[in-house]
Amino acid sequence: MTENSTAGLTMLDAERSVVVTGEEHYQDVLYDVLYGSTTERGQVRRVAVELVPIGPRLEARLGGQRVGELTALMSLRYGPTVDSVLRRGERPGCVGRISLGRRGVEMELRLPAVNAAGGPPTEQLPIITQARKPVRRSRTPLWLGVGVVGLLVAVGVAVGAARTSTPVRDTVAARTPAAPSSATAIPTSRAVPTTTPRPTPTTTRKPTVYYKSCEAALAAGAAPIEKGEPGYRSGLDPDGDGVACPVN
Repeated sequence: MTENSTAGLTMLDAERSVVVTGEEHYQDVLYDVLYGSTTERGQVRRVAVELVPIGPRLEARLGGQRVGELTALMSLRYGPTVDSVLRRGERPGCVGRISLGRRGVEMELRLPAVNAAGGPPTEQLPIITQARKPVRRSRTPLWLGVGVVGLLVAVGVAVGAARTSTPVRDTVAARTPAAPSSATAIPTSRAVPTTTPRPTPTTTRKPTVYYKSCEAALAAGAAPIEKGEPGYRSGLDPDGDGVACPVN
């Protein structure tokens, strides 16, 4: 990309046209550039336009005054190019084309033909087409397929004829079940022994006796209480000798 310095601006390559939006708000400035009403329709004037990044957009300025801005897509596309010039301490600029159109004074910019990533021109990118694979036709002869089908039909007819030629008598005899022999003994019913349920032994449980303290056990006349007797528990036998609430 070649760059020329014009009016303190580092000019970018003029390779493609890019529209400017918002120029309808700055018609007075653009008319002054075209010398007012003396300009005939269709007359074009080329000027140097400075590109200034303002937020996400690139602003177009003439003589330091705003005259429009690039669209969001074009600002995203040319943002890296403008940023690379600013990082060198220079002011990025481009050629502007001002003309009188249907909407009044219109302006378009001439910028490099870069892609969205700031790379080489999109017009120079090769077009890659996927090669189509040739359709392979079956090499099996048609007569061979017809012969196989005919053979299968013949086998089916032969099997059907063999089934219909089977004697009816043999078929009926084969399907008739044999009668049971008279010598076969019919088992008699066996007596099923009955079992009488055994009585469930009942166990007598010792009544549960609880003494809150040895004083209660002494008052009830149950002290001393040996292990296994009603009312014995380890809480009343602190020494663990098997005798609770011993009487001294």
